[in-house]
Amino acid sequence: MMRGGQLLAEDAPGHLMQTYNMDTLEAVFLRLSEYSDSCLDSDQDTRLSIQMNSETPCTGSLEASGAAAEHTEDRSGNTADVVVPARDQRRAKKKPCIRGFSCANIMAMVWKNLVTRKRKILFLLFEFMLPSLEIILFCLAIGRAPTGLNVDVVDEDKGFLGSIYLSKVFCDCVSTQGHIVLNKGVNSTSKALENVQAGRSWGYLHFTEAFSADFVTRSQEPYSASNATITNASVHIRLDMSNQQIDLVIQEDIAAAYQCFIERLLAEYGPFLHPNNESINPFAVSSPIEIGTPIYGELHPRFTDFVAPGIIIAVAFGMSIGLTALSVIIERKQGLLDRTRAAGVSYLEILTALALTQLCVLMVQIVLMLIIAVEGFEVKTKGSVALLFVLVILQGMVGKSRFIALCTR
Repeated sequence: MMRGGQLLAEDAPGHLMQTYNMDTLEAVFLRLSEYSDSCLDSDQDTRLSIQMNSETPCTGSLEASGAAAEHTEDRSGNTADVVVPARDQRRAKKKPCIRGFSCANIMAMVWKNLVTRKRKILFLLFEFMLPSLEIILFCLAIGRAPTGLNVDVVDEDKGFLGSIYLSKVFCDCVSTQGHIVLNKGVNSTSKALENVQAGRSWGYLHFTEAFSADFVTRSQEPYSASNATITNASVHIRLDMSNQQIDLVIQEDIAAAYQCFIERLLAEYGPFLHPNNESINPFAVSSPIEIGTPIYGELHPRFTDFVAPGIIIAVAFGMSIGLTALSVIIERKQGLLDRTRAAGVSYLEILTALALTQLCVLMVQIVLMLIIAVEGFEVKTKGSVALLFVLVILQGMVGKSRFIALCTR
């Protein structure tokens, strides 16, 4: 049995287990490793005895026969003396305490960690793909404009001049916005209200019987139109405002649809609306507020682009803590940590090797995340992609360092 280049014991396996009163060779090796670490400064001329439950690990003197006795307790609760041959004592005393920092040990631990992951290919794929899966779910579920929003239409409009139905023109403009699905098969406002209360739609549009006729009157006589004419020429909307995001999308689509409705109305039916039967420039009735090109940012920003940087940083930090902890738990469960300590590797070397191994895993994780976010979901990036990669790597290392700091407490 060798540890750190020093021979601890040399004998037949059965005789070793009988000599040290242990059931397995591994237990014998662990006992000798503890003995070599704790008894370096004992007296070489007196008998040596190790008390297992004592605060002072090494007391006593050497026997004249050259053997040491270790008082321990077996699994059945009976006490027994573990005899440590003098030859093994002398070899153990030559071994110094391992408390330093060895690059060879670190590289060996890194290689061991990589081989372990290679043998567990499914766990390695899980480590690689879990952050990417979170980014995919985020981009699919958060930040995208909702579509397929059902809105009922109660159309009682009887038209103008028997063939012009302005309510249909308005509904066509709403449908072109791409987010609202109009249900035109509702005959009354009570039925539309019932659908909203039952969760089958997000609201309804109501056109009165005189919508087209009174809208033309309102356009021709804007200064003398009565309140009843103005009311009948309006689109009456009632919405389910329990979801603010969906409510804002519906309102924005209806506002954009009204601008489209006015432009189409003036282009197709301008002579009917103007008192002198003259065409009207559609831009004359557009909104007088014009928003120019933004100094910073986008004119129509996406919520995904706004939140994606924070999500990527959070995933890199959180996954680094979680996956590093999972690796340590698996090694402890399999007994690898105890075996590594028995081989003379310090905790600092174990944690350093773990950090280097996780750095390799982290680099692959971040590459996959950025490819999926930037190429797959078209998250906009401005600046150096290399600096972005370094920034996320550093954030992931902060997460791993946080776990290592917790381990050292």
